Amino acid sequence: MVNQEHFALLGQGVDAWNVWRKAHAERAIDLRGVDLSAIDLRGVDFSQVDLTNALFKNANLTAANLTGANLSGASLRQADLVGTNLGWSNLTRADLRQANLQHGILTGANFTGAKLSGANFPGANLRGANLRGEDLSRVRLSQANLSQANLSHANLSGEDLRRANLSQANLSQANLKGAYLSYTHLRDADLSGAFLSQAFLMGADLRDADLRGAFLKTAILNQANLSRANLSQANLSNADLSQANLTEAELIAIVGLGASFVGATLTGACIQDWQINSATRLDDIRCDYVYLQKDRQQRCPPVQEFAPGEFTHRFQKVRSSLELVFSAGIEWEAFLIAFQNLQIKYSEAELSLQTFEMRTAHSGGLPSSGGTFVIQLYVSSDADKLQIQQTFDRDYQLALAECDHQYRDRFNASDEEIATHRQRGTDLLELAKLAARHSDWFPTS
Repeated sequence: MVNQEHFALLGQGVDAWNVWRKAHAERAIDLRGVDLSAIDLRGVDFSQVDLTNALFKNANLTAANLTGANLSGASLRQADLVGTNLGWSNLTRADLRQANLQHGILTGANFTGAKLSGANFPGANLRGANLRGEDLSRVRLSQANLSQANLSHANLSGEDLRRANLSQANLSQANLKGAYLSYTHLRDADLSGAFLSQAFLMGADLRDADLRGAFLKTAILNQANLSRANLSQANLSNADLSQANLTEAELIAIVGLGASFVGATLTGACIQDWQINSATRLDDIRCDYVYLQKDRQQRCPPVQEFAPGEFTHRFQKVRSSLELVFSAGIEWEAFLIAFQNLQIKYSEAELSLQTFEMRTAHSGGLPSSGGTFVIQLYVSSDADKLQIQQTFDRDYQLALAECDHQYRDRFNASDEEIATHRQRGTDLLELAKLAARHSDWFPTS
């Protein structure tokens, strides 16, 4: 319950209240549950005051001093808190929806369970604040100081954090999908396990950041500074890291399928077990040497430095082609079985369908009936194409025999009818059906 003596003193006005507070600095002030909604309290001294469950809806608290105040459960909805000092205040379960905290001081404040939708924090100082698990997806935080803040498990999806200071912040397991983090300070931040798909991190300062296990698929990281960052086991598929600084970065077991490292700097980076493919772009890499094992082990090259373009030549995976020839038509069910087995058995070969072609047979310079059906596969250049070819031929023949057996039993078909059935498999309708059912077989780039 509110202390009536303290409430009466407050009724004399802000100036009188502040004079009394200064003269009685040692007094514990109890204003629990007080209703000060829509009151002009600019510059009021509420430092260390117990304001549990107090009502400040639409109140003007501009430049007020609420340092160390207990505002747990308080309603500050739509309150004006511009430039207000809320450092080390207790805001657990407080209602700050649509509140204006622009340029406010909130260092070390505890926001556990607070309602923050629509709150306005641009330029605010939230250094060391506790925002763990909070939904900040509708909160304005651009240019805010969130250094050393606890934002683990927070929802920051789509948030505008451009030029904010998040250095040494804890963002582990945070949802930053599609967040705008261009030129944001994230040095030494903990982003382990964070969800950063489609996030914009162009020019961001991520030096010494912990990005282990982060999901950065399709993220924009061009020109970002990731020197000494730990990206071990991060998913960077189709991410843009062009012109990024990855000097001495840990790239252990990253997934970089389709990622662009064009013009990036990788000197001293560890690329142990990194997963890249022929769609990963390594053009114009700047790199003197890398490590192939963690803890700066197995330097490559051992002593000297890479010549210009040598890193790309050594590590770029190039696609080549493999022809599968069907001289007597094709049985698509048998092909489906054999090709799927092939993709599983040779997953590192990056097999995908390239082209279909019907090569018409000729007799005396003129086309004749029948012909050869050819399927071109994309395959990584370092794959054993002969072994892949032999494996496919064996699996296709086994599957073909089973399909022929089933077709003969079902329709009491002759060998001639079976051959005709296979030849029909080369028509465009069958190819269209195949493409529709198995779009994942075709390359995306």
